[in-house]
Amino acid sequence: MSGGTLPRRTARVAVDLPGAPGERLYDYLLPEIELGIGDGVLVPFGSRRAVGIIVALDQFAPEGIALKTIAARIGDRPLLSEQNVRLAEQIAMHWAAPLSVTLRALLPPGLLDKVEQVARLRASIEHDEGNPDGAGESASTPKLDLSFEWQRVDALPGARGMGRPALLRELKRLEENGVIERSWRVSATSARSISSDVVAAVMGAALPAKVGPRQRAAFEQLTALLPNPDPFIPASTLIGGAAMARRLVELGLARTEVRREQRVHADRRAARRAAVAPRDLSWSSEQQRLLHILAEPGHRITLLDGPPGSGKSRAAASAAAATIARGGSVLWLVPEVAHAALAADLLAEATEHPVELVHSGMSRGERLDAYDRLASAGPHLVVGTRAALAAVENKLGLIVLDEEHESGYKSDRAPRLHARDAARMLAADANAPLLLISATPTIESLARAGREHWQRVTLQRRGDLPKIEVVDLRQELEEGWKGMLSRPLLERMNALRWEAGEQALLIINRRGLASALLCRDCGAAQSCPTCERPMVLHSAGSLLRCHGCGIAAEPLTRCPSCDGSRIRALGGGTEKLEAEARTRFPELRIDRLDADVAGPIGAADRILDRFRSGETDILVGTALAAKSLNLPGLALVGIVSADTGLLLPDERAAERTVAFIVQACGRLGRGAARGVGIVQSYRPEDPAIVAAVSAARGGDVAAWRDIEIARRQQAAGAPFARTAKFSVAAPTAAGAHRRALALREALDERAALDGDARRFGPIPAWTPRRAGRWREQVILRCHDPLPAVAAISARDVTVDLDPETLL
Repeated sequence: MSGGTLPRRTARVAVDLPGAPGERLYDYLLPEIELGIGDGVLVPFGSRRAVGIIVALDQFAPEGIALKTIAARIGDRPLLSEQNVRLAEQIAMHWAAPLSVTLRALLPPGLLDKVEQVARLRASIEHDEGNPDGAGESASTPKLDLSFEWQRVDALPGARGMGRPALLRELKRLEENGVIERSWRVSATSARSISSDVVAAVMGAALPAKVGPRQRAAFEQLTALLPNPDPFIPASTLIGGAAMARRLVELGLARTEVRREQRVHADRRAARRAAVAPRDLSWSSEQQRLLHILAEPGHRITLLDGPPGSGKSRAAASAAAATIARGGSVLWLVPEVAHAALAADLLAEATEHPVELVHSGMSRGERLDAYDRLASAGPHLVVGTRAALAAVENKLGLIVLDEEHESGYKSDRAPRLHARDAARMLAADANAPLLLISATPTIESLARAGREHWQRVTLQRRGDLPKIEVVDLRQELEEGWKGMLSRPLLERMNALRWEAGEQALLIINRRGLASALLCRDCGAAQSCPTCERPMVLHSAGSLLRCHGCGIAAEPLTRCPSCDGSRIRALGGGTEKLEAEARTRFPELRIDRLDADVAGPIGAADRILDRFRSGETDILVGTALAAKSLNLPGLALVGIVSADTGLLLPDERAAERTVAFIVQACGRLGRGAARGVGIVQSYRPEDPAIVAAVSAARGGDVAAWRDIEIARRQQAAGAPFARTAKFSVAAPTAAGAHRRALALREALDERAALDGDARRFGPIPAWTPRRAGRWREQVILRCHDPLPAVAAISARDVTVDLDPETLL
């Protein structure tokens, strides 16, 4: 550098723009203000301004390029902490997503959609003395309706229409004279912070002699509150309202503040905690071992398993309470919105520390307020779905991933992250322990635990195990019974003491409706001769296709196992099940919980609260209803169709079926009654059904798990290799197939450089036509698919790395 001139500092910014412009990073010169990583900034981009987030400082800008300067900082604090910016970078790299998209996903929804200018009086002007110019400026500002709190410029008098240029000139003049200060802040388009004026009497102020009766009454109303710790009341509730509050301030009798109204999602719930039966509060040796492991500082991964009712969640909640007591924050992740309130109840029993909820079932205003509350000094106790990954900004002392086996942790949109793996990244960066909890750990986690030497703690169930009965639906059909509720299940339901508060839970896993052709005589499904997995019935052409190797076949008219002719598509759903239950039990209170009814904000919480409190006798639902924590009145669980998920042509179908049955039956035995579980199946001899029933009865399924791990390794599935699912779409089926063939050829060329790569497809998507476009898929499996993903990236190709399913 010539003459000893120091180069100006630069910043690398992820600019929040749609499409190709938002897929790269941009370098800008730093202005003469203090900026850091995670700060939101306003930057010039072409002929307009755009919002961005600083992800790095002092970058080496390319030679010969004249860099633009950052226009302004947004807000008075970073949008994301440095820790969460690093998390976003790891997520973007691991799942091949644009960094700007990833950063946006970690923030409350809509937060970056709008930027607005704000202004306020400088706090120092009220202390200025001997400055008549400043005093004059201060005296002139009330016409702008400015105060010492930040106010939107767009809300000031004259901000709209012809008077706006004059207002902006006046604001600029006042800023140059040091009377006001201006800034920028992000504002969610569909949510805004709500503030209100509060007023209190000035301590020791004397009421002037010449005041009106209403002013006297208002002052007496305020002075009566002075002994309170917080003497402020909303200005609107004062005698005479806000106008009276302003008059008392002018007389020196009162003072006002602007306070933020806090919206809390938990306030929507009708009931917080249902009464639970007394439990054995003594700690087992394994629970004590878990608490000791999590009390040690430093990063480690611990897998906590054991049958439902063994005290896994209670031990984890105690570890969370101990972490909070040590001054560390806790992030407790759940797979579904409906689980969040139940986990919050559990933690409320373990600690008096307030629990902050963060999930997509909250309104945008609730998310915005929670985001601001969590920016304060911790420690914080956060319960949420994968949307809460960046909720804790620092001092992270423990991450808990409850029900780690659930597919809800995988995102179906960019960035297509899996919260389990993202939590591993976050825990390593924060040097915090990560606890994975499940009664039925995934095959992937079990394999990783052995390969990567995770800590593992297995608890034993306390109390009596539920009684599990298996109903062979083939026999029911053979004897002429065609209802969704089998005769043994109906007998058990009729025997329940409804008047004593006993309840029933009826579950049908809707995944895979009408997916496979099943012989009603012997239970056999038409399977792929190569992969030995059930083939999928597609509406297009009424063909069966294998989603593993792409083989197509005509549906058989007779069963190849028993030569029976009663081959039917497996179907049924929660609405049909609810209708049948209402018909057979018209006097009982019946509710339903599935994705259709759980859509409105707080709906799932209210449905579960009603069931837990005994207001509902029978709850009909999908697997979502089988994952609630303690249901003390539950005496019967009926799994109406254990086969639907099992018959999906997917490598995780067996383990999901086992988890589904074990979790549902695990709701039993939480109260005084032992409880009964009824498992209805057309294939009760299937290894997964046998393993699930054995696990629900308290048996050991290690042998079955070892077989599944071996199968996964042979198929190069996770965690032994990574999978990339490439999806293409076109207006016609032929066009989609041609594009998929070209994609497969490109992958074949790339795979020639990678000897361990496996390619499959083209294969029609599970739903071959959506929104008027035909879709096909190509599957790549290898140790590192990122180079292939980067090379084949195209606008008409969607890539899902580490997909939860190949359908």
